Amino acid sequence: MRWSLLGVRLAIVAVNLAIVAIIVLSVLPLVNGQLTVDIPEDVGEPVMEGDIMTMSVPVEIYNGGYFDIKDLQLHLRVSEGGRLLMEDFSEPVDVMAGKVNKLDLSLELDINDVPEEVFRTLAFNSTTLDLEVGIDAGYSLGLVKASVSTFQEMEWEPLVSDLALSTTGIQAVDNGTNVDILVPLFFQTSEFARGKTVDIGAQLSNSTAVITTTSERVSIGNVQGPVLVELRFVMTQEAFLSLQANQEPLDLGVDLTLMGATVHVDRVIDLGGMT
Repeated sequence: MRWSLLGVRLAIVAVNLAIVAIIVLSVLPLVNGQLTVDIPEDVGEPVMEGDIMTMSVPVEIYNGGYFDIKDLQLHLRVSEGGRLLMEDFSEPVDVMAGKVNKLDLSLELDINDVPEEVFRTLAFNSTTLDLEVGIDAGYSLGLVKASVSTFQEMEWEPLVSDLALSTTGIQAVDNGTNVDILVPLFFQTSEFARGKTVDIGAQLSNSTAVITTTSERVSIGNVQGPVLVELRFVMTQEAFLSLQANQEPLDLGVDLTLMGATVHVDRVIDLGGMT
């Protein structure tokens, strides 16, 4: 699977927050001399490799004080509703006194680190992500420490949304000795879901038993717009005629699974009057 453009936007927001944190750090009284921070205008896009996104913040810091700044470290936390999703720390580096220090602070985020119960929320619901980027550093032989954090919210769009079953568009198609019941299923996907696979399992049942089941596997392409899947339930002519005669409503249950997260939808359909 691959990070989407949405993941890229998250990385850009995080890098921008990191820049703010570094600039704020530069005005703290860590040194008795000049401390200046120079960050290129174009920090570059994050690098995507499989499920891992790496972002880098190249920075030049001039330390005009008497002591080295020890263990300068950048950290990033991504949370949702107080639940930690992902976190990473850059390797600690020293900012030597009396010279310009060229540093490259790097962070990595892995979608597989998101807890399973939280990922279900991200897969099928809109929410707000909280991004925290901070800088930690020590000074004066470790006697003075400073920590600066900046925060920003980012709206998260679900990977799959607007799941709808068209109970008015159901068709019955004669297929020799059997009857195919066709049920249209619609859903929207976000950029993050492009290139991934959605597994769909569905069943028709009455008050006493499961009558028929079906399954579909859908590959999400790069075309925007709703995804249409036609669920095809097969039953015998005899079973179909019996259900029509009894005019008993049927329960339609659908499970949609994406990247290990599943959402369930129930509907009631009536085969009476269908020919």
